[in-house]
Amino acid sequence: MAIPELDQIKAAEEESADLIEAAQRRKTLAIEEARREGDELVLIRLSEADNRLRDEREQAEKHITKEHSRLMDDASKEAEKIRKTSEMQKSAAIHSLVSLITGE
Repeated sequence: MAIPELDQIKAAEEESADLIEAAQRRKTLAIEEARREGDELVLIRLSEADNRLRDEREQAEKHITKEHSRLMDDASKEAEKIRKTSEMQKSAAIHSLVSLITGE
């Protein structure tokens, strides 16, 4: 003959065991989800870092290109200045030579 209270206690114990098992599954799922979210955050941060690095590299390349262009312009201007000075000195030398030869 079964005692109803014992059956109720056994049912309550089984229900408690099921609840504990479900709580452990939820805990495991929460931990796995937190890991995935953490991995996703790491991936997002890595992507952001890659984008910042790419932007910084592009800015550096633009700066280098601009600086190179400026230096080339300066060199071209300096070369033109030297060329003009050389032509003036050449003309002066020719004029001096002609003056020496002709006596004028």
